[in-house]
Amino acid sequence: MQNLNKPLLDDLAKELWTEEVLPRAKDAVVFLDNPMAEALHWHGGAPRLFEAGALAVREFCFFERGSASEPKALFLVSSPVAERTLSTLSSVVRASVFTSCCVITSCPPAAQRLARYGSAEGPGGPQAFLDAEEQLLDWMGNPNLTAEVMYVPLSVVNITSKFFVMPQFCHVFPPLQEHFNTNQGPLLEFGALPREMQIDLKGAESRVSLVLVDRTLDMAGPLTSSCESLLDRLVRVLPTWPGHNLDVCVDMRCLCSSPSVEEDVPSAAAVYPGCLAHEDSRLAMHHLVSTKHKECLMELNRLLVDVALKQGVRLDVSGRLTPELLKKRVLQLRRDGGDAALWLGLVQQVLGVTQAMLSPSYARLEELLSTEKVLVQNAAVSGDAASRSLVQLLRSRKTTGLRLEDVLVLMTLLYSLLGDRTLGGAAERRTLKAEIVAAIYQAASENELPAFLQNLASSNEKGLDENEVIQAVDQMLSTLRSLGLAKDQLKKYRAILEDGDPMQPAVY
Repeated sequence: MQNLNKPLLDDLAKELWTEEVLPRAKDAVVFLDNPMAEALHWHGGAPRLFEAGALAVREFCFFERGSASEPKALFLVSSPVAERTLSTLSSVVRASVFTSCCVITSCPPAAQRLARYGSAEGPGGPQAFLDAEEQLLDWMGNPNLTAEVMYVPLSVVNITSKFFVMPQFCHVFPPLQEHFNTNQGPLLEFGALPREMQIDLKGAESRVSLVLVDRTLDMAGPLTSSCESLLDRLVRVLPTWPGHNLDVCVDMRCLCSSPSVEEDVPSAAAVYPGCLAHEDSRLAMHHLVSTKHKECLMELNRLLVDVALKQGVRLDVSGRLTPELLKKRVLQLRRDGGDAALWLGLVQQVLGVTQAMLSPSYARLEELLSTEKVLVQNAAVSGDAASRSLVQLLRSRKTTGLRLEDVLVLMTLLYSLLGDRTLGGAAERRTLKAEIVAAIYQAASENELPAFLQNLASSNEKGLDENEVIQAVDQMLSTLRSLGLAKDQLKKYRAILEDGDPMQPAVY
């Protein structure tokens, strides 16, 4: 049976960090951008760099530089060494006295060529890196110094043996039909290949499958409030780490306060938050990702009891297992196990689970799921019913506790399921559009505009401009219509919503 503590890609990821990054970090000041910092966070964190001999770890930005006692620099970036990244490099290097610079990018040579020269075609893969090295030497002021630019795929973050993420691509989204002016034919045909290559492909001993993930084909999956794993709920409920996309902040104040004085509780800003990323607790992450909620709680409780026994602490295991009881056992381990419990990854993970499940946002997520189910059932009946339901949700936001962002997410989910049927007829479309415009004005007056609409408020100090608001809503509806058409080109799976009947509700 496969060892759950050893993900499939973990050997490769650790090898890359161990052989390519850590040796270059010795006696160097290390600069990282956010995606690389997140990748490092899940592979041991900054302590690995300091153990390798790094002098300092800093953010890769215009305002940082090396001191006179730091002649060596290592830059870890997730973007091609061009444009903004090159400009930031120039600012940092010119303001420092480096005699040795190494830049490691997680973008391959083809992406580097495309960013620098406007085309990924043609030979000369290393040339783009060589040009960047020459620029580094120029900024350092001496062509006899050392400069190196290289590609190392550090972007893969292994969470479990069957789940990995790539933080640098978190904002990548496929183009919609509205972005294309013409239809493009096949990019590669078997008959167009050289004959020798055709023979080699036909005679190959094994096949290779290329899986292309198009997020536009199923936006219902990431938008639904139905969370299959407990990790999904944690990410939605708890605040994320600054600059990160997956890990969350765990409030550690209950573990840092004096056990004998309840009032001695430090402020949130005074205590460094805990997190989920811990090398010593991979099995708990496996349960958070792949098991159901009740089963996950039981497994976490079992792991906590085992860890407590190793610390010489016998936990009180009586009573029905609840988030409150699980938190009580964490506090008992902290009280009887001493300061060592603070550094246990499992303690932080379990505490994060209890905080999420006891949060009001957790119950609100359940309410959103109930609203979503009702909305999907209405949408399965008719587009007019779906449009009327959305209008009613917009009008009753204050009584139901929904935010404008919640309603817009539900509308996007419906478009992914039903396409243009979502808005019903022309009259229903006009009514819904008017309600969205009114809701934007109301949200702006209460400082509750969604992030993607914040520019409407910041562009005009006197208030919202009606024309800009209407234009933004028109653009939003146009994008949603394109999203609804994304599956029209498919021969199979064009419909992912199974209409219900009196005996069975609609499901997707």
